[in-house]
Amino acid sequence: MFRTLLIADSGKGHVEDMVRMLRTIPPCRQAKVHLLHVVSEQGREEVADHRQRAEILIQEAISRMGMDPSEVTSLVR
Repeated sequence: MFRTLLIADSGKGHVEDMVRMLRTIPPCRQAKVHLLHVVSEQGREEVADHRQRAEILIQEAISRMGMDPSEVTSLVR
């Protein structure tokens, strides 16, 4: 059984499908999910805006997937 799943978000919209698929695999059902979104190197203002949008997108995805937010760790870097 897996205890942790690290899912990297490239911003292409496939993260939700991947998490749903992984949750159907018995060894992954109880794993804690960590979502990682990496912000590419940009100007200071662009980075702040991108980070803010990324946090909102991750929270919306968690909600759409019906996951308990306390079971998901999100990280934007």
